Amino acid sequence: AWPAARVSNKLTTYNFGVYTRSGQDYDRILIQENAIFVTKNKFTTCNTPGCQEVRRQVDLCLFSWWTDVPWARLEEVGRMWTFLAGKEPGPSGWRGLSTEIRWTRFEHIGYQQWTALHSNFTFRDVTEITGEAKWGSYLEDPLPKARLAELQPMWVSGEALERVEQGVLPPLSTGAPPLLIFHADKGRSRSGREKN
Repeated sequence: AWPAARVSNKLTTYNFGVYTRSGQDYDRILIQENAIFVTKNKFTTCNTPGCQEVRRQVDLCLFSWWTDVPWARLEEVGRMWTFLAGKEPGPSGWRGLSTEIRWTRFEHIGYQQWTALHSNFTFRDVTEITGEAKWGSYLEDPLPKARLAELQPMWVSGEALERVEQGVLPPLSTGAPPLLIFHADKGRSRSGREKN
């Protein structure tokens, strides 16, 4: 299951000058764009369990991007790309085939949805553990008291780690600590802050 948390419609807004969107409104559009992308615009009409799971993700606005290390099974990626391009790779291989696909934003969400559609993956709603996300991933800008240790993520953001160090967030797992820090360039410098 892909960990995902609901995005709040109250915690943040985006001002686009002529209109404003909540984090939830904006992120639901990103999630739905990917659902349209990986189903060739059939996600609202198909009736498989995978389609129902993708619709649940859209309806609940379960954001799954950057909630853990983005990984992919290359065989699954190959099936997805072949479907999206409508053909097998030619002499220029996968790189060439990729140029024939009109990609959407946050395409890893599309890959996650593909696995729900074709490989029985689901989206695990972890909102009770993390709280609602302001926008996007709960790991990028975690709310106070988010219990990230229970999820044992393989990576956390520099901001999340800084909040743990400040006591804003509970400690991370010592038995299965994160292996990587992403967005380490945000917040205070990491230099000299490590315990070991």
